[in-house]
This record gives sequence, structure tokens and C-alpha cells, in this order.
Amino acid sequence: MLWNWVDIVLIILFAVAALTETMRSQEGFDLALYDAIGVVLAVIGADQLHPSLAAVTGWSLMTSYIVIFASFLVAAFAMGYLAHNQTMFTLDAFDSVVGFLCGIITAGAICHGFLRIVLLSGPEAAAAATSWLADQLLHFTLFHRADQTMQHIGEYD
Repeated sequence: MLWNWVDIVLIILFAVAALTETMRSQEGFDLALYDAIGVVLAVIGADQLHPSLAAVTGWSLMTSYIVIFASFLVAAFAMGYLAHNQTMFTLDAFDSVVGFLCGIITAGAICHGFLRIVLLSGPEAAAAATSWLADQLLHFTLFHRADQTMQHIGEYD
């Protein structure tokens, strides 16, 4: 397992995003929930739409991804803030716990977007290709190994 600069950036980015969402959820978990949904949709939208934008505009794939991802993030955070002001859902004592769980989802999606940008950048793609955390975030290899192992628990030879 090799660690490189991509792993360090991912750990810092993940920790900051998860803790930020936990702190923001003190007023109610719904803001963290809206952010998580918005960031996941921004990643999905950027993954699906960046080749089309690059073809139409002549931009590089990386530039197209950044433009779409950033645009969707701004829209998602603005709509989440407006929805939060209207709904103000709360689970009282559990706001921080649910906010932290939503923060993990948000952090994972943001890290996925960062990895896509690095992979599309060209020269820096080699660093992401050898990153252990990048493999986990993009392909969930550890999860798949654990899933395969658990499928055989309780089987008798």
C-alpha cells in the first residue's frame, strides 16, 4: 500500500468536509442532509455531462468537469440553504450524529469529485492511479472484498 500526496489531500479534504457538516448540523440536521444530496447529485451530474460539454465547447475534459461540478455545487449549496431556512428540521440531540453521517457522505462525494479532476488532469493522473485511497473511493475495493468474504460466512465444506 503506497501513500502519496493524493492520499494526504484526500484525508485532509475528507476530515474538513465531515467536520464542517457536523458543525453546521447544530442548527438542524436538514442542512447537512441537503448538502449531502446536492454534492452527490453534483458529482453524478459532472460525471455524466462533462464529456458533452467538452465536445460542444472544445474545452478539455478536466475544465468541463470543474465547470459543471462547481456550478452544481454552488446551486446545491444555495438551494440547501434556502430549503433549510424554510424547513428547519431537527432531531434535537441526534442532529450532530445525523450531521456527521451526512458529512461523511458529503466528504466522500467531494473527494470523488477531486479525484476525477486529478485523473482528468493528465500528468497528475499517475499519482492518483497509484493512490490506495483513490482506489477505495472510486472502486470501493475494500468494501467488495469484505462483501465477498461475508457471502461465505456460515457455509460448510
